Amino acid sequence: MKKQNLAAKESSVQPAEQNVDKIREIIFGGQMRDYDQRFEELEAHIKQTQDRLSERLARKIENMEAFMRQEFDNVSARIDKEQSKRQEQDETDQAHLTEMERSIENRFADLDQQLRTESSAIGSTLEEQRAELVDLVKQTHEQLATLLDGNSRELTEKNVAREELAAMLAEVAKRLEAGPDSV
Repeated sequence: MKKQNLAAKESSVQPAEQNVDKIREIIFGGQMRDYDQRFEELEAHIKQTQDRLSERLARKIENMEAFMRQEFDNVSARIDKEQSKRQEQDETDQAHLTEMERSIENRFADLDQQLRTESSAIGSTLEEQRAELVDLVKQTHEQLATLLDGNSRELTEKNVAREELAAMLAEVAKRLEAGPDSV
């Protein structure tokens, strides 16, 4: 029974609801259709605006991506150019340093050779001067020895001459003492 009551109530509720809907349609039908149309137009307008905004946003994103790619390419190109420039500068600097190193080594080799040549020349000059001094000392020694021998002989001769003179004077003195007759 309860089921029948529920079914009867539902069937009576359905016509009542339908009646309420009809009344509503009569009273508010035109306004509701008008509101529905406005909502549909507003919804269409919002959809168009959303679509336009989505397209604009997509274009802006594409433009921004293109700009970022271009900037990235520009920065990459500048970095590549700077790296290339630095590499060239490094190679130039390395070549310059190598040339300077060679120049310094050559200069040291020249100075070493010059010092050896000058040392050899100074050694030769010193050896020549030593030999000359040795010869000069020998010559001086020989001259002094000769002079000393000459002086010694002269003194010896003078001594002999003195003795002879003394002997002669002694003889003259004897004769003078002896008188003029003894001569």
